Amino acid sequence: RASFVGLDILTLEDVLAIAEGKRIKRDANGKRVVNRDAEGKYVSTVYEPDPADNGNRPGVYIETKAPYLFAGMEKALHDCLEKNGWYADNINDMKKIAYKDGKKGEVDIANTPARIILQTFSPSGLQNIKAAFPRLIPTLFLCYDFSGSPVNYAELINFAIENGATIFGPNIDYITGYPTSLTPWQGDMIRRSGLDIHAWSFNTQEQYFNYTAPWCDPQKEGGADKNYLDGSFTNLTDLALRFYKESL
Repeated sequence: RASFVGLDILTLEDVLAIAEGKRIKRDANGKRVVNRDAEGKYVSTVYEPDPADNGNRPGVYIETKAPYLFAGMEKALHDCLEKNGWYADNINDMKKIAYKDGKKGEVDIANTPARIILQTFSPSGLQNIKAAFPRLIPTLFLCYDFSGSPVNYAELINFAIENGATIFGPNIDYITGYPTSLTPWQGDMIRRSGLDIHAWSFNTQEQYFNYTAPWCDPQKEGGADKNYLDGSFTNLTDLALRFYKESL
């Protein structure tokens, strides 16, 4: 689209800065202010405190794609996060992220060791993440299983665990003809493995009702052990927020 011409694409470093309550500094023409070296090559973006900062310090959820096209991107990701203080081999070396006027908002995930979650659909990508990050970090293996076979499903779960995943990401039936990979027996199998469940993708309240206790429990008892979800993906953030505020 013509209206997209000249627009910025946010870098990972930009997103980290935004999560810290900063914004991109811009000149009188709305262009980002950057630092350049003696040869005029880009070095870094200049950030400034965001006047709209509400003190929230969210974590950042990063997905890697197509490692066969972008060799070494997991190591580059490690280096970027380490450079910006969002990852360290020793948890105590991660930076403390300050609050506006010292006032902490309701969200403070960015000041915990779980400030980042990494995810991938790619088996080799999961292996690359494990190799690039010496310290165990929250990592999600996204998957779908059309076979309906307990053996195949167990193999996916075992692969995830063996390669450092702490979260399993099955799909729900959100597209016609795209069967769920989170039926009761599949949810139970994941729970027994010790992995958390972040399922994708929820676009209606009915979908949330179907996978969230007590509605997914035949006895209507509710409770965390009856809930198939520890986290969810959605294309409609306002819908998800409304559901969790009003329905649970």
